[in-house]
Amino acid sequence: MKVPIVSIRNKIVEIHEKLLDIDFGNNRTIVLPILLTGQMVGNPTTDKTHFNGCITAKLILVCVQCLKKFKEAFDISFEETYLPKNKNKVSMSEEKSIENLDIFVYHGDCIDTVKIVKDILLKAILPYPLCQKCRALDNS
Repeated sequence: MKVPIVSIRNKIVEIHEKLLDIDFGNNRTIVLPILLTGQMVGNPTTDKTHFNGCITAKLILVCVQCLKKFKEAFDISFEETYLPKNKNKVSMSEEKSIENLDIFVYHGDCIDTVKIVKDILLKAILPYPLCQKCRALDNS
């Protein structure tokens, strides 16, 4: 879903989406629709848009040790701020600071919620996923 920035100015927009068609690449498959809920609110004086949300997902991953498929559930709460690309006045030093890790840039006149979900879930998936059995072996 693409949320037009003009619809967010000075008001809260409730987001409730079920997403099915997101390609996460090899060895990552969606089991159930991904649920995205939250609130977006824009500020016309600063051109910032804030998004407080939650992503609930279940994916099938492949264990890097035993190569078997397994289901992994994700329940991720997030809070992010979006600035338009042409109005991003964050300096390079500020951009790298820890306080601005939740500031992102959007392009055009819409914020793409599918891109947000994909980016957040890809960060949450471990680079070398392990099934429960292999995790237990690693911890013993």
